[in-house]
Amino acid sequence: MMAVWLQSLIREKKAEDVLYYRNNILTEFPRANLFIVTKDNALVTPAENILLGITRKKLIGLANRLY
Repeated sequence: MMAVWLQSLIREKKAEDVLYYRNNILTEFPRANLFIVTKDNALVTPAENILLGITRKKLIGLANRLY
């Protein structure tokens, strides 16, 4: 798994996490979800190639109530 190989580089660069971009597809690091809030307060998050889970589901539910 690429994430394991990148651990030393991640620490060296003082990064919190990594996003993968290949063939015009953005994928998340295996231990985190990606959420972006745009200038016009729109919540953007990938629909495919993502880490599904309770936290993601809860955040999307909260955002739907706020926006």
